[in-house]
Amino acid sequence: MAEKDAAEIGQITFFLAREEKNFAELIDSEADITKKSNYRKQVFKVGDNPCEFLFFEAHSERTNPPWLDFVNEQVQPKEHFSFSGHSKSANGILLIKIKDRIFAATFGRSAIGCLRKDRVEPDFGIKTAMNLCGNEEIRQTKSQSNTITTTHIDRQVAQPSDAFVFGLSEAEDLKYISAHVKGDKSITLQGRDSLTIKIIGEDKLSWDRLIKQCEQFLDAYASTDYAALFPNYKNFKPATSEETTSLDLILVNKLRSGDFEKLRLSIPEFLTDDEFSFSYTNYPSKDNIIHSHIDVSQLSSAFLLTEIDIEKLKSKKIYAYSPEDDRIIHNKRWVIYDCIVYEHELGGKYFILSDGRWVEVDDDFYKSIKDFVG
Repeated sequence: MAEKDAAEIGQITFFLAREEKNFAELIDSEADITKKSNYRKQVFKVGDNPCEFLFFEAHSERTNPPWLDFVNEQVQPKEHFSFSGHSKSANGILLIKIKDRIFAATFGRSAIGCLRKDRVEPDFGIKTAMNLCGNEEIRQTKSQSNTITTTHIDRQVAQPSDAFVFGLSEAEDLKYISAHVKGDKSITLQGRDSLTIKIIGEDKLSWDRLIKQCEQFLDAYASTDYAALFPNYKNFKPATSEETTSLDLILVNKLRSGDFEKLRLSIPEFLTDDEFSFSYTNYPSKDNIIHSHIDVSQLSSAFLLTEIDIEKLKSKKIYAYSPEDDRIIHNKRWVIYDCIVYEHELGGKYFILSDGRWVEVDDDFYKSIKDFVG
């Protein structure tokens, strides 16, 4: 292919695998990706970098939405309104190994649901974006406050501004930023667990540039420059495997006893109330119990609490439900363990479970909060 005809792309979203050495470990076996419509796999190389591309189609059947059935109650049977439709969409997962690390790029709405989110770096996107963008050309932030009730706070400005304009309080934990890359306003990075690169103008991402860009992302992810620029990003120390095991056991015992006092449930991303409700089941018929909001007390109906364990918390999911379409949104789901917010002291240290990770709260930070409350 001639250089002038080379295919390019202007936007792509990447996840970074933790320590996996082969591509298959990133794919969720429960997704049954090989059984999806038109599934195909291609293996190739870009330079010396091994790649794998998985393709499938997602199909959706539509029938009367609830509001149309509601109107039909006042319409003569012969004049009833009816609707049916069928849609399909292309989805893909691109896996690339660079410097012995695996990147996963998702395309289409359903592809992300096929990744094992517990196998990707949870802070890859936001750390990389903070280090490459700095704190002066920010467009949007999302933060979380784990007070009595978990609060998600979304801020957006009309033009790129520095972090001080956003007015983040000390109690907020920065979860997402969208900002221009330092020195290049044609490139925007959006960072949370994943990293989205968006390029405007004629100079898009070719395959060669894509590989170089991922190498730059790896270097930026390893940097600690963000610490001085973003004091609201709480880089808590991960709990050790032994501490995690002990804390998980304490959590399970709390649930088995029905002691929900210090437990909260919170979807680990910002969702608008008017678009979604929630369900703990995903039946093909309309037998799902729908909740307008999630609450920890609902776990007693989702589980037999006396038999609950960590494996069940990490396998059972919460699904988004669309009132508009009267259906479960299959690609919007979260394991319950990732939605639990719980705090506990262990061995003189204070830990928080959030986004599916136990982290140790900085001792000085914890003492300052206790002094302030006192």
